[in-house]
Amino acid sequence: MKNMEKLDIGFIGAGKAAYGLGISLNQCGYAVTGVSSRSFSSAVNLANRIKGCKAYKTANEVARRCGLVFITTPDGKIVEVTEKT
Repeated sequence: MKNMEKLDIGFIGAGKAAYGLGISLNQCGYAVTGVSSRSFSSAVNLANRIKGCKAYKTANEVARRCGLVFITTPDGKIVEVTEKT
């Protein structure tokens, strides 16, 4: 797990799954550094709860800046998100 601790982790989608995983991973010492959401204010709200995390306006920005990205959107949006990133 040491290598994972050095990865920048990002989230595309700032709902309940991202909140739970993002905050927990950060509390365990992982670097959660980016989040985006279709609502920028949701991304900002989550980023403000995680030390060192920044809200991005697009999923592409998170994908470019983070080595590990969790797509935490509703199931029906996953294909759309992956096709755009």
